[in-house]
Amino acid sequence: MRNLKYFAVTIAMLLCCITSSAETETFTAETFTVDGIKYSTTSESTVSIVENSYSGDIVIPSSVTWNEIVYNVTSIDQNAFLGNTSLTSIGLPESITSIGSHAFYQCSSLTSIRLPEGVTSIGSSAFGGC
Repeated sequence: MRNLKYFAVTIAMLLCCITSSAETETFTAETFTVDGIKYSTTSESTVSIVENSYSGDIVIPSSVTWNEIVYNVTSIDQNAFLGNTSLTSIGLPESITSIGSHAFYQCSSLTSIRLPEGVTSIGSSAFGGC
């Protein structure tokens, strides 16, 4: 009988550890480049545009596929195009909801940008010096 109790307690502890381990899995951000645009995952299904040296006219897609996963492009990270004097125009998809601080700061050649209606947050000096 004592061995049976010991066995039951051991099984319960193992199940607890397995459940606990599964619940503590965390999301790890990854950075990748597609068509010359650098992205960072912000969740299992969304990405943000990060530090870029893109020049000329750029049209940001609403989604991007990497490693067979489709990600929605939802934000422009802070400093993403900071000081990029070669960027002349940018088209943003309707999926963009936020633009980080200094995202386009000192992009002195930027002459055209189309902001989607869904943008709910624009960080400080996002377009300063343009």
